[in-house]
Amino acid sequence: MAPKGNAKAAAGKAAKAVKKNTWKKSLKPRFSVVFHRPKTLKRTRDPKYTKKSAAGLEKLDQFAVLKCPLTTESAMKKIEDNNTLVFLVDVRADKKKIKAAVQNMYDIQTKKINTLIRPDGQKKAYVRLTADYDALDFREVAWSQQLYYQRLLHGPGAEVTERSYPNYPGTALREVIRQSGHPHNVEPLLLTLRRPANAVTRRRFAEAAGELVLIEKATSAAAVVSDLQVAVHGRVLEAADGILYPTPACTTKYEVWLRVEMLDVLRLMTEEGLVRSLVPEMQARLVADMLALTADAGQHELVRLYAFAAALAAIKRFHAARPAALRAAGGGFAAVALAYLRELLDAGARPADSVFADPFELLKGLGTCIEALALLSRLTPAGECVLPAAGGGGAGADGGDASARAPGLAALAEAGAAPLLAAALEEVWRLLAARDSFEYTPLPPAPPADDGDGHGDDGDDAADDTPERAALRAAAEAAAAAAGVSFEENWARFLKAVYDTPLVPGLARAALVLGGGLAQQMAQQGAADALPSAEVARALAAYSDPLLAAVGAALLAARDGGAAADGGSGGGSILSLPAAQDIELAAFARLCAACCKPESRAARQLRCSACGVSVYCSAACQKADWKAGHKAVCKELGESRAKLAAA
Repeated sequence: MAPKGNAKAAAGKAAKAVKKNTWKKSLKPRFSVVFHRPKTLKRTRDPKYTKKSAAGLEKLDQFAVLKCPLTTESAMKKIEDNNTLVFLVDVRADKKKIKAAVQNMYDIQTKKINTLIRPDGQKKAYVRLTADYDALDFREVAWSQQLYYQRLLHGPGAEVTERSYPNYPGTALREVIRQSGHPHNVEPLLLTLRRPANAVTRRRFAEAAGELVLIEKATSAAAVVSDLQVAVHGRVLEAADGILYPTPACTTKYEVWLRVEMLDVLRLMTEEGLVRSLVPEMQARLVADMLALTADAGQHELVRLYAFAAALAAIKRFHAARPAALRAAGGGFAAVALAYLRELLDAGARPADSVFADPFELLKGLGTCIEALALLSRLTPAGECVLPAAGGGGAGADGGDASARAPGLAALAEAGAAPLLAAALEEVWRLLAARDSFEYTPLPPAPPADDGDGHGDDGDDAADDTPERAALRAAAEAAAAAAGVSFEENWARFLKAVYDTPLVPGLARAALVLGGGLAQQMAQQGAADALPSAEVARALAAYSDPLLAAVGAALLAARDGGAAADGGSGGGSILSLPAAQDIELAAFARLCAACCKPESRAARQLRCSACGVSVYCSAACQKADWKAGHKAVCKELGESRAKLAAA
């Protein structure tokens, strides 16, 4: 405690400070007699040159504002009931910018716009149209254009459908396909699964055994499309079934498209090693069903083509089912492949509205058949595939002994595959040359021709149409007219879009390399009619692609007798080229059951000694798969494989 005397002294000082002013005036020392006012003058900028060479673009233009339309069931209901379109938009876009973007892109007037931000952070806009516009008509035109370009291309525009299913669980994806019979619900999902870049979505689908639904639907005789009715302002209407494809006189129905897309998704999942729910007996049954669809002349051409592609993918991946497929009744897989290739090459027997008027589909069919023949030549009687040996790639590697390299070569030659292979190679080269020489020229819009009775010309065969087909054609033509594009112009744009992608040269390259190597091997065994014509070989030898040029040079040498002379040392062998061996491995290599990694020339995969079905790239993958569930099914897989072998 402070002494009382100190407290009194402090109180006295405080009292004096209150009574008197304690502030003392201080003067700032000055060392100059010049005084300056603060700088307050501000001039407007007058640059003598621009700091940017070009003006910046508007960051939120109409293409950035509207990301994509939504095609979910709730969005379809908004279209049908409320005349409202649903878009995913940029999160920075306000209602005025959304309205201007919709008007600029689609030339339609909006009545009201509502927006919300979803829990995933994306902004959704509900665009209600005025009474002058019908959202259903707009949807039909946009739908037909979208599908027309995406069915075969799987290009960047297919991301529109992927965004409709960003976080759907695998069971939900499976049940949409199982339960819905309306193409507007099922087809966006199939396009999503069909796009090669959407591997994550396919993996989720496979985890729910979605391939079983695809197999059931695609192979069933029951219709996959059972509902084409839509509700428009309280009225139930029948929607158009299909689109004009491949000619203006032919309407390909949604029943065909959905079945084809299911088969293509099944093929893609099989090639990626995602079909794991089938034991060897079921795998053999799947191959038999796909081959039966291929051999059925009553099926649509597209269904037969994609069924054969799915059968080939199953034989490549399900090695336990190969012996059963090879020794099946009627000649097995080899007989079906040769018969189908013979049918593809017989252009005179095709109908006028054949889908093979589309060069892309014809190229896929020929490429699939050539790949099937190449696989058959490499299969042993036990179903094992002989692949390039480790350390290959130099001159003479893997090219010396054709009988050891291709144990199935003699059987193919006896079945008459040599002339079919030569014709297929020539046709593939013709399609590749047509792609290189294609030039797109926009066609001027032409009004429909009048035939004197006040009506347009409906075509020569329109009079023979049933009322149903006439109504379908009228609906499709009305949609095309609403889009402002004729069928010929739309087809020219489609060909340009196909030819601008690497799909055609990629398919043709693989077919010419695999087929050229097989033709060279057959020529070495005495089947000279397997070689394409000298004109095609010379054109290949002069091609800009180094690998195809090497293939052409080797085929020319084979025609001149060089292949027989060099056969012992392997000089000039197509299969000795490293790039050709990479293509062969990409087509026929086995996949690890755990990580789906393909085997390479340096590292071969080992088979499970217990079941003999699953193969692995390493011991670590085998242990991981054993713990993940292979332990529970290993015995069942082995028993099924034994039953299949005994049968």
